[in-house]
Amino acid sequence: MRVVDLASVTREPYRKSGWILNLAGVAGLFLALLAVLAAEHLDDRISSAREIEVFLGLDVLGEIPKLQAVGEGPLLLTRSPIRWKWRPSGPSGPRW
Repeated sequence: MRVVDLASVTREPYRKSGWILNLAGVAGLFLALLAVLAAEHLDDRISSAREIEVFLGLDVLGEIPKLQAVGEGPLLLTRSPIRWKWRPSGPSGPRW
């Protein structure tokens, strides 16, 4: 084994310049903004009754409202006009 160069102690600690990190952050924000604007521009879904009237020239007769969940779990209708009598299935299949 042979020593090629001896290690030397520096007078001040090594410090990278921060401008590269700042430039990368600004470039990332710019690219994210461009991606959001491109996605918004390329989105051709109809999202309101007004857009149907304007773009298709059709009158809207009715609209289905969005249901809002109250708490966790699936949306369930509490009062149904149909009452099902269902019991768990056994070896011969479901019993109604």
